[in-house]
Amino acid sequence: MGLQRVFISLVLVAGTAGLWAGAPPEGTALPFPNAGFEDGGAMWTLDGMSSVSVDQAASGRYSLHIVDADSDQGGSNVLGPRLPLDYAGRFEITGKVFTASGDGLGIYVRGYNAKGECLTGESHMMSAPSKPAGEWTGFRKDFIVPGGTTYLQVWLHSYSKSTVDVYVDDLCIRFLSDVTVRWGRDLATIKERLLKDCQGGTSPVIVGPEILAMRADGSWADVDYADQERTNWKAARHLERLLTMALAYRRGATDERLNQEILARGLRLGLDYWFQQDPKNPNWWWNVIGAPRTMYRILLLAEPALDADRIAKGCRIVERAKLGMTGQNLVWVAECTVARGCLQGEPLVAGEAFERIANEIQITTKEGVQPDFSFYQHGDQLYSGGYGKGFSIDCPHFAALAAGTSFAFAEDKVDIIVRYLLDGQQWMVRNRVFDYSACGRELARLGGGSSSGLERACDDAATLGHPRTAELKAFAARLRQGVSDQTPALVGDRYFWRAEYATHHRPEFFTSVRMASKRLQFSETCNGENLRGELLSDGVNYLYCNGEEYRRIMPVWDWRKLPGITAEQFSQPPRPGGGRGSRTFVGGVSDGRYGLAAMDFARGKLTARKAWFFFDDEYVCLGADIRCDSNTPVTTSLNQCLLQSEVVVSDSKGVRRLPRGEHRLAGVCWAYHGGVTYVLPTPGALTVRCDAQTGTWKSISSPLNDTPVSMDVFSAWIDHGKQVANGSYAYVVAPGVSQARVTSYAAALPVVILANRAEQQAVAHMGLSRAELVFYAPGFCNIPGFGVVSVDQPCALMVAWSAKGVALSAANPEHQALNLKVSLPGRWQGTGAKAEEERTAVSVSLPGTPELAGSTVTVNLSK
Repeated sequence: MGLQRVFISLVLVAGTAGLWAGAPPEGTALPFPNAGFEDGGAMWTLDGMSSVSVDQAASGRYSLHIVDADSDQGGSNVLGPRLPLDYAGRFEITGKVFTASGDGLGIYVRGYNAKGECLTGESHMMSAPSKPAGEWTGFRKDFIVPGGTTYLQVWLHSYSKSTVDVYVDDLCIRFLSDVTVRWGRDLATIKERLLKDCQGGTSPVIVGPEILAMRADGSWADVDYADQERTNWKAARHLERLLTMALAYRRGATDERLNQEILARGLRLGLDYWFQQDPKNPNWWWNVIGAPRTMYRILLLAEPALDADRIAKGCRIVERAKLGMTGQNLVWVAECTVARGCLQGEPLVAGEAFERIANEIQITTKEGVQPDFSFYQHGDQLYSGGYGKGFSIDCPHFAALAAGTSFAFAEDKVDIIVRYLLDGQQWMVRNRVFDYSACGRELARLGGGSSSGLERACDDAATLGHPRTAELKAFAARLRQGVSDQTPALVGDRYFWRAEYATHHRPEFFTSVRMASKRLQFSETCNGENLRGELLSDGVNYLYCNGEEYRRIMPVWDWRKLPGITAEQFSQPPRPGGGRGSRTFVGGVSDGRYGLAAMDFARGKLTARKAWFFFDDEYVCLGADIRCDSNTPVTTSLNQCLLQSEVVVSDSKGVRRLPRGEHRLAGVCWAYHGGVTYVLPTPGALTVRCDAQTGTWKSISSPLNDTPVSMDVFSAWIDHGKQVANGSYAYVVAPGVSQARVTSYAAALPVVILANRAEQQAVAHMGLSRAELVFYAPGFCNIPGFGVVSVDQPCALMVAWSAKGVALSAANPEHQALNLKVSLPGRWQGTGAKAEEERTAVSVSLPGTPELAGSTVTVNLSK
């Protein structure tokens, strides 16, 4: 075990003796004056939204009544009496609420030290239960009180964007147990593991000349300490350089002049300068997360070179990462809190942080991991490749950090971690690229869209003993080596109904579709990033074969011709991101191997019905009922990616290679570029551009460079003209067809377009014996080789048949409960099936709960 760890354990055990001596028996309730409001508002601080009422009471005559009738007022603020405390441990708060209407009352318990400083951060316990409405409902939530706490205080706050009418009564706080000894025994192990993670390796650290340029006062002349840039904060370079020095202190430096003694002196000087200046940024993230995360690493690595005073000052900066918030932000502040607990020798601080991380690992319809394993952050916004990527990396890391100790995560938390990686993240990645549609505003960053780090997340998760460990290792191998014979591609189809987002994988390619609905937010613009992101949810259809098709193309993009979108071609670039769609019929259906996505689309004066149908070697893109009463041209973009090869087309002039430039082509049958064939089933006009495009990173992200960037780009689009009335398009994208097969493939397409009109879009693949259909209204469709299928409600539907049976997969793009009736030719039996003469009526119950609305239900029928 080692003398040092034995000593630390003995100190921690000895240090808890006083706490045990002062702690009451488990289950003891704290003295809580006027917890039932029988003394009116005595001991409580009420605001204009709160009062003591006789209208309802769980017991006695009175209760607290909170009415937040205006979501713009910032919410109610009710403070309870100070509850003195001289011991630490696990506590619980209980009480009762009566919700008359609305939802959104938060229950908080904060702990303060003798100086009145909050030790527990935001300390949000829970949202008060709002159902069943009109009844008194009990609630219960446990929490950790750290050492040094001298009093607790309850805060009742209706959320800023909520409206609620609620009564509260019979509050109680109880002491449950002292976990200090149990957690204290493992704190040294956590610190040792965390230090190893921070150190990262043993090889000498490459230290650049800028480190040697440190001035005598511990600063650097080229660092702007007064900088207020919200994204790329220049002052943070100081901490980054100190971190490099701290790594070199532990591992050695490649520059022999920087021995351990010199590095230690430099670290002390650099930290002293930062403590004196204490730079701040107008973007809260740097102050609460960015700087504390770097600081704790510096402190852990340089700890032998630092005295107690410097450690204490550094911990005060780390402590700004107070527990609170949600999703990835919560994980980051909890990470800092674990480290602070290790540095301060406070097991309760570290333990509470581990519990907060574990509690955030949940399936939710709010911010975080969704029921379909997509990820929301900043509201109902898809962020799996941004905040969600960090979440998927950090949670397995902390689960592995805690494994085998008293801080270890429960099995259900481990299961969510693994499923999030395998059923969510893995479906959004091709080789080293994370699908840009899932990255939010981060696609406008220089390193946006990278899948880096997910391989380490899989490694961490693989140590947790989950039954799907083999899948984790396969995913990690594919991330490191790319798709190959040794690392086979993911094959399948997944529609993320909580994100209006479709993904489809085959050995040769990965494609995705991001759609806009009234239910979800568009990719945001924030801190000057994603300045042209207005159209990023308008049916963007990325296509990845090697994964490099869009690498850093964003500054030179024509942002009105994003891959797959139908858009008005205004002369000015699109506006920043944000907002949400205006239509509700948006969704998809998937049976795990095949799928479709469809969108009733509207933006400004432009409306359209757009749909995508996914098969093995190809997918079909349809647009119908395109209307735009404007003199601005409307186009549909097939793709706009980096130019990766020569462009070959078959048009009215025959098969030929296109020179550089923009070409307006007539009678186009197909175009071939970068291993992908684009087929027009009915030959028509197509514009193809294969030439350089120029732009700047600053045009899409204000913190970045305004130096012009030029890249060779392939772009192809259909021009619908002006004043569009009942326009349409149809094209097949075939990444699985070699160049040698293009002509024969295009001449005998395996797919048949059954319908492409306002009320219905449908495609059949005869070789696969399946059809995929979107009904925007009740109707029927005649499927060759199968017969007429009819539905009594709008829906998304797939039909697959064989001599032995039929598989029906259905979903409701309106995201509401639906009892769908499907009529099929032939006599079949199965769940919900009723044969009548030579046809079968099948009743399919589609879910309407928030967790599952819009998801697929599959019914298997047999003879």
